[in-house]
Amino acid sequence: MIINYYKSLRLFLIVIFLLSVQNLYCGYSPLTAEEIYSLIPSPTRYVASLYGKWESSVNEKDWVSVTIPYSGKNKDAIIYKRTIRIDDRLLSKLVWHLYFLGVDDQVEVYFNNQYIGKYLSTMTPFSIRIPERMLTNESNTIKLVVLPASSASKQMKEQNIYTKKITAGIPREVLLIGTPQIWASQIKQKMRHNDNFSFFQVFADVNISSANIQKLGPALLNDSVQKKFNIKGDVLVDVAIKRKETGEIISRASSQRVEIAKERTVTLSYGLPVNKPVLWTPSNPELYEIEVRITKNGQLIDQYSHDIGFRNISTAFVNNRAGIYLNDSLLDIKGLDYIEDYYATGNTITTKRMERDILMMKTLGANLICVKYALPHPYFLKLCDQYGMMVMVELPVCNVPHQLVGLNEIRVKIKNITDLMLTEYSNHPSIIAWGISEGLYDDEKDVRDFTDMMTGIIKKWSSNLIYKTMNFGVDSIYRNNIDFVIFKDNHDYNDFEKINNEIFRLKLISKDMPSLIDYGLQIQPFNHNGFSDPASLESQANYISNFYRIIKAQRFAGSLFRSFNDYELNHPLLILNNNNLFVGTNGLVDMKRQERLAFLTLQSLFNNEKEPLLNAGSYNEKNPLFFMFLSLFLVGVLIFLIKRFRRFREYVSRSFLRPFNFYADIRDQRIMSSVQTFILGFVLSITLAIFLVTILYYYKTNDKAEYLLMLLIPSNGLLEIIFRGIWMPEILTLILSLIFFGFIFLIAGIIKLFSLIVKGRIYYSDTYTITIWSGVPILALLPPDIILSRLLFLTPVITWIILVLAVILIIWVLLRTLKATAIVFDIPIYRSYIIGIGITGIAGAAFFAIYQYQYSFISYIMYFFRLIVNS
Repeated sequence: MIINYYKSLRLFLIVIFLLSVQNLYCGYSPLTAEEIYSLIPSPTRYVASLYGKWESSVNEKDWVSVTIPYSGKNKDAIIYKRTIRIDDRLLSKLVWHLYFLGVDDQVEVYFNNQYIGKYLSTMTPFSIRIPERMLTNESNTIKLVVLPASSASKQMKEQNIYTKKITAGIPREVLLIGTPQIWASQIKQKMRHNDNFSFFQVFADVNISSANIQKLGPALLNDSVQKKFNIKGDVLVDVAIKRKETGEIISRASSQRVEIAKERTVTLSYGLPVNKPVLWTPSNPELYEIEVRITKNGQLIDQYSHDIGFRNISTAFVNNRAGIYLNDSLLDIKGLDYIEDYYATGNTITTKRMERDILMMKTLGANLICVKYALPHPYFLKLCDQYGMMVMVELPVCNVPHQLVGLNEIRVKIKNITDLMLTEYSNHPSIIAWGISEGLYDDEKDVRDFTDMMTGIIKKWSSNLIYKTMNFGVDSIYRNNIDFVIFKDNHDYNDFEKINNEIFRLKLISKDMPSLIDYGLQIQPFNHNGFSDPASLESQANYISNFYRIIKAQRFAGSLFRSFNDYELNHPLLILNNNNLFVGTNGLVDMKRQERLAFLTLQSLFNNEKEPLLNAGSYNEKNPLFFMFLSLFLVGVLIFLIKRFRRFREYVSRSFLRPFNFYADIRDQRIMSSVQTFILGFVLSITLAIFLVTILYYYKTNDKAEYLLMLLIPSNGLLEIIFRGIWMPEILTLILSLIFFGFIFLIAGIIKLFSLIVKGRIYYSDTYTITIWSGVPILALLPPDIILSRLLFLTPVITWIILVLAVILIIWVLLRTLKATAIVFDIPIYRSYIIGIGITGIAGAAFFAIYQYQYSFISYIMYFFRLIVNS
């Protein structure tokens, strides 16, 4: 019996262990009390996480239960509600707030069905106060309407092939906070120091806010001042700086007594001298606390603090080298791009996962993280402060046409995000720089004005550096208020000699400004064919090794690898034929944090260790013979028809040389072989399909071609089907041939419909005969189809020549179709041209207008051509 008991106990413990492991690695674990306190370090405040079950709906009729935080797939507005009960003893005693750790994109907040306001977040933390009049002693209902980005903001966020998956919902926790009736609502500080950093002067601005101060109660007051305190309250505010580990006070400002009325906020300024502080560095991240205490009659009302670190970040040009300096020590930036994303929970990442990621990056030898595609979780920054990992934070302005950054809507939104970012993040010593943009071109006035506006705001409130990221191939840099620049490899150069030359050119352009290189390579996760295969794991490692050595030889300020981890994409990825096209596989680790060969390679480079040996393998770019054989087969079919059937030969000749007589025969019901016409239609459809698929197949690994396809085809589902087909050209050729052949019948149907309007007597068989024989010029693409794949591999310039030829042929076919329609309907040709071109123009204009309204098509196409010109 005892043995059975121990067996059962053992089994129970194993189950508990497995469940905990599953929760740790596959689910979300809420913030612990200790972690919450690190975010809201105050013993006088009530803080509770609203993690747990909420009701969710998109129409306020059908509700489902979800767990918040939650990263959903729905791109529409989502409504969440939850009922909470606040202890009666605390309800009237405290002032209540909601603190959002990050929402994408905006949220409307209702409390007990009363509207509080609409707030922008874009994953930036923010806090709102719940009005006292809305609170009840009974249950209280919180309703949140999460709104995705819209209009130009949505375009700017989504129309980028490498952007992270746009999720809906509330991906980070929401905290319920109760503060005293008088509380420290914000602490801002700036520092000055002497030349050798042995003395710092901390200038702190403390906001003291009040609510219903009468509720502080007579226990804090003398009877003689009770009446006065009902109007104004005078409290004592102390500010001190303490060592975080020991609590030892190293500097204390003079106390200030302040009178504050009900529902007011006052700002107090303090100066705190600090002698010989231990400087914050990546190797020794010494932290201090700046603490605010509000008292009355010796009794504590509120206490609040946050971490600070003593350090200085600057740039300088010394010994013919532009560099970034931390505390006057030259930094060798060994950076990584980091995307908050995990395979099981998306961008709802647990604090344990964050900590493990930071420790992995420290083990790698990295000293800097650049957070991409979303503003970072505040606890992630806490960990970076603690572990000595420098951070760069970027505004969400990535690969945007200059017309969009010139819009007032965008500028106001980015300005508001910047204000939030500086308010929430400026106090973190780990943050050394703010990024204002990526992929913009500085020769545009809109971009320069945007740069001036953003840098002006940041310089006013922060002493951190400011940078921007620019693509390889840029010709100029607008330097106003920019401290350093990052040049991003966009894979325009296929060999390392050209890459070396381009990096050298960029160094000349940047002159005395420090610059970093951002580089990365998408790969196939299970490809071990050796580094001769550009999609292999070994190729990624070889790419890192060569790129890193070039950057070191050119004496840049450092580099960033793109990226630390794989992540889920918002659009399917064409350039790799992966099982899941919606995963960016350029990480040193995959989404489950399994290390790749590239991890070991970069680790050895960062730490000056021996690199792992790489297998070269053997790889030859496949040039599919399918296109050539199929084109030759079609040529054979045409030769057979021309040689075997005299009338077919005459039809072809007359359709070109005497089209009026040819189409007049159709009108007069002279017999034409429908079988031969049918075969010709198939030949034309397959010819056009081969032409298109050949070009798509050649450019399948070109991200600019993928960018163009993303603009032309906004449906991710359709894009995925097309991308799959491009990697299977035989199947895509068959599908497109059938689509083009079906399009012939569609055009024939339109012509038949038009005949009813003009009361022309014509059969449907005649209309598709007209349509097919009008397309005979497309046969001119057949000879190029035979060798097109080989020509493209010799020189890509042929693409533009052949595309111009194709456009000319399509226009010619359209005019031939309109002319044939006029002859068959016995109307003047000019009327057919006017009507046909007019209808085509109106339909094209309507289609174009929709694209322009929904996707700013003109601006993004112009940006696409700018990418081509600068490549």
